[in-house]
Amino acid sequence: MTAVGLLMGLSACTLAPEPLETSAIGDAARSALDATVQEQVPVTRPIDLAEAMARAVKYNLDTRVQLLEETVRSRQLVQANLAMLPALAANAGYAGRDQFESSYSRSLETGQRYLQNNTSQDRDLFTRDLQISWNVLDLGLSYVRAEQAGDRVLLAREERRRVMARVIEEVRTAYWRALAAEYVGRELQVLQGRVKGAVAQAEKLVENRQASPLAALSAQRDLHELTERVQQIHQEVATARSQLAALMNLPPGTRFSLVRPAGLRFPALPATPEKALAEALRQRPEIRGALYGQRIEEREATAALLELLPGITLTAGPNATSNSYTFANDWVSWGAKASWNLLRLASYPARKAEQESREALAQERVKATVASVALQVHVSRLRYDLARQRAETLAQYEATQRKLLAQVQASAATSITGDNELVREQLNALLSRARLDVAVADAQAAYGGVLTAMGRDPYPQGSDMSLAELAAAFRRGPVGPS
Repeated sequence: MTAVGLLMGLSACTLAPEPLETSAIGDAARSALDATVQEQVPVTRPIDLAEAMARAVKYNLDTRVQLLEETVRSRQLVQANLAMLPALAANAGYAGRDQFESSYSRSLETGQRYLQNNTSQDRDLFTRDLQISWNVLDLGLSYVRAEQAGDRVLLAREERRRVMARVIEEVRTAYWRALAAEYVGRELQVLQGRVKGAVAQAEKLVENRQASPLAALSAQRDLHELTERVQQIHQEVATARSQLAALMNLPPGTRFSLVRPAGLRFPALPATPEKALAEALRQRPEIRGALYGQRIEEREATAALLELLPGITLTAGPNATSNSYTFANDWVSWGAKASWNLLRLASYPARKAEQESREALAQERVKATVASVALQVHVSRLRYDLARQRAETLAQYEATQRKLLAQVQASAATSITGDNELVREQLNALLSRARLDVAVADAQAAYGGVLTAMGRDPYPQGSDMSLAELAAAFRRGPVGPS
């Protein structure tokens, strides 16, 4: 019956999962959404590339997460350092009983009792002590753990550099593609009305027998084909504006405009191939992170070896008691104790084999990372060269198309089919401009890829800078081609 009652009591203590209410989930999500855009500087003027990068550094959620991750690792390092300190324990106690604790003696040979009952302790007893203890083995392990915690701080810092460089590269790409979408979308909307008018005019010429049906259909097909090609390019870049807003962590629905830099200039590659590779091997956060990971595993091997050693605990501290029968009511005690877990010796070969595998994995990870970085440096330079050449070629093509459009506009007034020809060349001009803008955006992205591959930090250091200070620093620094 007792067992049944115990089982019933235990079953009554079982808790069932309690799901969140839908309204509570919605409120929490709304609060989180509002919190992501708090304390942001509102958009009051057109945003240039430097300000877009500054807003990403200041407000992007991924960069915030990495900054907090580094802060957490720093706090863990502080805790690891404190773990090396000795333990200091203060104790105080009271013990009471209704009768004295008494005893007597009896002979083990004869069984005869000696003396009367006696006591050496008061019925009410107060004790206190202050003991400091220090385990030498724990000190060694704590030192190794503190070194590993320091490496994890540095690892988190490199991860933040990697995320920051990626965000800046994405901002650069989204910014230029958003410029392309802004221009193409506006001009396409105007030209679509003209295309409809040109198609209607061609059909009217056929009805009036002023043009052959074959020529009119061919003209209409050309107009529709050019329109579709422009729409296809616009579709490729149409989401860039939303991506840029998300990277800057702007509140949903924020209206903003972008500043289009004047002219088309592309800088030379930042360094020779040899210097670029040497800089990448020194600066890339992925390589640094892999090396820190390797050092963590090497120190883990030291920790595994230390765990095999016997532990020696040293203790010392003052003591006091209220017992009136004690000759000295307060005294200082000290001692030492050694302990050795012999079972760990049996498990050490397996632990050592596992640790050697982890170290080998870390070494191979370093090699793979270095090889990948070397390839990225080479590919990024080649990609930028090709993208820049294509953009320069399309710039010449677009200039020629503008001149051709000017000639067609001049002669359109004297031709009966001039409107049709004019609209077609206007579409060709818009198409060439759209292709040029996309090519410029690709070249900008490729240039950012070169900086990222080299491990350069394209952002100012110091998260405590204001948005205006960050933007000014970006304008002074190498924010890329403009």
